[in-house]
Amino acid sequence: MSRLRSWALLPPAAVLAAAAALMPVLQGGHPAFLIAIGAVALALYLAGASALVPRTLVWAMVVLALEYVLFLAVHPHTLELGAPLFAVLWFLAAEVGWFSLEARHGQPPWLGRVLLVAGVAAAGAVVGYLFVLTAAVGIGGGLGLTLIGVVAALGAAGSLTWARRRG
Repeated sequence: MSRLRSWALLPPAAVLAAAAALMPVLQGGHPAFLIAIGAVALALYLAGASALVPRTLVWAMVVLALEYVLFLAVHPHTLELGAPLFAVLWFLAAEVGWFSLEARHGQPPWLGRVLLVAGVAAAGAVVGYLFVLTAAVGIGGGLGLTLIGVVAALGAAGSLTWARRRG
């Protein structure tokens, strides 16, 4: 992959990270505080995904997650309808950022892995919104719903492990 094409994944990666960083702010949670945390996360993300300081990509994802957790902490008694969307944005930002790093080192992402990531993201969104809708309706899920969540989490982790070993 040429040097110019290796940068091609950075803009979509940055857009995904910026969208994840802006979600808590746009949902009305202490904007100045969350903007500062989101800005730090985005700066770390850009440094990591561009391969300037690759290790910061992991820290960027930690800070993005922390920003959302803090947003949820200041809104403890509300059902967060945007949580599945944030999770998908966060997951895709991490994966596309990693793809960008790999491309900078001459390893473009293979189609099967890209499709797997897209499938996991779509499945995560569907399952996430099913849980949110269930919580909104007030249907008690009990042990069955808990087991479905555990199986879904294990399936996602297994899919990612499989994809990493194949890549």
